[in-house]
Amino acid sequence: MQRVKLVGEIAKFGSNWETNCRDIRDIFKLIDCQTPGFRQHLIAAADAGIGYEIKRGKDYLDNEGELLLSLNSEDVIITEDDCGSTDGKIKRTIIEGSDIIESIGEQILGRVACDDIIDPSSSEIIVKAGNLMFISGQIPLDPETGDLVSQSIEDQAKQVLENVKSICEAAGCSLDDIVKISIFLTDLSNFAVVNDMMKEYFSEPYPARATVEVSGLPLGVNVEIEAIVLING
Repeated sequence: MQRVKLVGEIAKFGSNWETNCRDIRDIFKLIDCQTPGFRQHLIAAADAGIGYEIKRGKDYLDNEGELLLSLNSEDVIITEDDCGSTDGKIKRTIIEGSDIIESIGEQILGRVACDDIIDPSSSEIIVKAGNLMFISGQIPLDPETGDLVSQSIEDQAKQVLENVKSICEAAGCSLDDIVKISIFLTDLSNFAVVNDMMKEYFSEPYPARATVEVSGLPLGVNVEIEAIVLING
């Protein structure tokens, strides 16, 4: 059990929480599930240049990977601050060179459809609001340590798929509910390896898929995967 304190503007969603979460990211997910508007607040705050100072026990987090480190029974303090990024503060965005990779709100929570998606030909609702979840690009970070796994494409692909699977399960669904998956590879010759790995995680009917070769990925990894999931589909 953790005691969580929210400080600053974010405290409007409840200043004190008691949670039993696996990691900091799950704390954000829990608050998002229980308080309307939390997701939108995070994304808007990130767009406005607002950051978060996160303290677990006696130590401050100093990088995004630590959001995934396992929690024990320790106090967590999350302070919203218009800080950009300094020592002890998680950046509002993940930056590599001069490129903005993704906002902290998207990194932690992903996105869902805010409005019903309508078939223009029949006016029928294809996806109800809140039922379509967009999983942000996942890279091969070990959620227990926050570290990258080995440089092996097999190990990296397996870890990425495990991360996607965990996000699906946290939303109450499974890999079978994925309707579209996008794979980004730094070397397209690794396609066959990733394709074989996917057969271990997916069964027919397979989701729609796109595979793209890119010049580089965050932290120098070899593979990144994003997905669209139909919740309660």
